[in-house]
Amino acid sequence: MSVTVGLTETAVTLQARPELVVQQLLNGLSIGAVYALIAIGLTLVFGIMDVINFAHGEFVMLGGYALFWLITLFSVPFFPAMVVGVVLVGGFAVVVERSVFRPLYDRPLLAPMMASFGLLLVVQNGVSYLWGGRPRSIPDPFGNAVLSVEGFTVSYLRLFTVVVTALMYLGLWAFLQYSVTGKAIRATAQNEEAALIRGIDTDRVNTVTFVLSGVFGAVGGVLYGTLFPVFPTMGLYPMLKAFAAIIIGGLGSVPGALVGGLLIGVIEAVGIVLVENGSQWRDAFAFLLLVVVLLVRPRGLLGGWDR
Repeated sequence: MSVTVGLTETAVTLQARPELVVQQLLNGLSIGAVYALIAIGLTLVFGIMDVINFAHGEFVMLGGYALFWLITLFSVPFFPAMVVGVVLVGGFAVVVERSVFRPLYDRPLLAPMMASFGLLLVVQNGVSYLWGGRPRSIPDPFGNAVLSVEGFTVSYLRLFTVVVTALMYLGLWAFLQYSVTGKAIRATAQNEEAALIRGIDTDRVNTVTFVLSGVFGAVGGVLYGTLFPVFPTMGLYPMLKAFAAIIIGGLGSVPGALVGGLLIGVIEAVGIVLVENGSQWRDAFAFLLLVVVLLVRPRGLLGGWDR
């Protein structure tokens, strides 16, 4: 009976408020784009380096903080601050890869996993000690301007988020397909021993991959920080959604991470208006989708790279 009532209420919502559902669909694409960026960073490290990086959310958090402090302390305009913040986090990723993960590549999977968890705690507590736990807000670079089309409105900030994600994805695709380093990354992902035999510097490949992962996390953090407050543990929830996204899309699949992130964002946003008290279930929608996908397609929607 409760299921029937729930389906009836959903049908009524679709009939009475279709414009609200479409509006939420647009909003869901923007937050889903952020999840996708973070998920792509995670799947790069897993697909190439066989590392599950629990500290990936700290790249997200540091990206948000870098943008905030560059704008508030140094009065750097938003777009230059975004670029500088991402570069700073990319530099931090180089240090982390060489000092924390490189010595552990020949160890069992558990070793780098636990190292990443330790790094998560160190970075979170360090940021809390330096700047406190108070949430901080980043001003909208577009001044809260919105685009209205046929009665639907979407903020320029959310449009910017989707455009940046699309450009980042296309840039990564072109880099992996056509650059010498990108081809080396793909070769290492497919067969690391064969890549070594052919003279590919796999240590350099790992460093570049980890930096790319950090950059995608930082860009995700910059965009997430413009939509939500910045605080020391801000990277946790988007990172969990990103983990769900890469499993939904298929482990090791960059296109799968993109699709998984977008799906989670849309399901969250639309579910809020279709389900009674949907806002209370927002975080559960992603993992419900994860369970459904695993039941139907255990390898994920798009499988994975041949490795």
